[in-house]
Amino acid sequence: MGFDIVFSILAALFAVLWVFDSLGWVPRFGKKSVDGEPIVHPDGQGLGIVHSYNKKQRRKYASFFAGGFVFCIVVLCASYLFGQWFTTGAAFGDSMVPTLTNSDRFLVNNWSYDLQLPGSEKKFRVGNPKLGDVVSFRYPVEPDKYVLKRVVAGPGDTISYFGKILFVNGKPAPQKYQGVYQAGETPFIQDKYRETLGDIEHSIILRRGAPTNVVQFPTHNAPGFCKYHSGGVECVIPQDQYFVVGDNRDISADSRHWGFVPRELLEGRAFVKWPQGHPFHVEWINTDDGTNTVKASTEEKEKGK
Repeated sequence: MGFDIVFSILAALFAVLWVFDSLGWVPRFGKKSVDGEPIVHPDGQGLGIVHSYNKKQRRKYASFFAGGFVFCIVVLCASYLFGQWFTTGAAFGDSMVPTLTNSDRFLVNNWSYDLQLPGSEKKFRVGNPKLGDVVSFRYPVEPDKYVLKRVVAGPGDTISYFGKILFVNGKPAPQKYQGVYQAGETPFIQDKYRETLGDIEHSIILRRGAPTNVVQFPTHNAPGFCKYHSGGVECVIPQDQYFVVGDNRDISADSRHWGFVPRELLEGRAFVKWPQGHPFHVEWINTDDGTNTVKASTEEKEKGK
């Protein structure tokens, strides 16, 4: 039984008891009147019921039922607002490693970019994604599927991906080498870099020896805005569209392959996560403590500068 159903039943029960108590239909099992004589109130009127409470006792019962009802309603309203404001999800796959690993839980702020009134499908724009935001959106190829990627370019921008480096409006996104990334069993050597996009720094993974070419999917939603070359791809972002990529660059299927994310498909910004196996360990997305990284001891490489 769901959380909201339980509290709805409790709220209804408290409401019924509150009404019944007000009507005097709830049995009293407290202090009896002396020798079976009716309790006489200051106004001189006797209740004539042996098991009746006095006024103070009646108020105590009524306050309990009313308080329980109000508490349940407050919990239900808070739960509803939380569901409207935030969405929880779980990472599926490794396309966002090292930011999110497979099965990590995350929280999405649904009001980061749009405000939607309860019971209405209409949305009011309150902001737009910034470079580096990790966003949840409906996959343009399959709109009933939700995907998590990082925004690297917006409307009017020119984005290029050559030699495994992002260029936004002709400027490379700096990548600072952090070391070899080690997580799980893989036959490949993976290097970890710290990349800067706008005001946001985040970690990415590049696989040594992986090809630099980018394959265009047949399902690309705006092929006329992109040019594919042997070493990468260059795109001009249309109005109200966004270019997104995964942090695990060599295994992520993203805007480099299938095109852009329309503004209306954005659901919100992911901002906190619970790493797999650590439900009470909350981290801000884009933070990095160097876990699973072997630092380079004699060499530090920098790309994109």
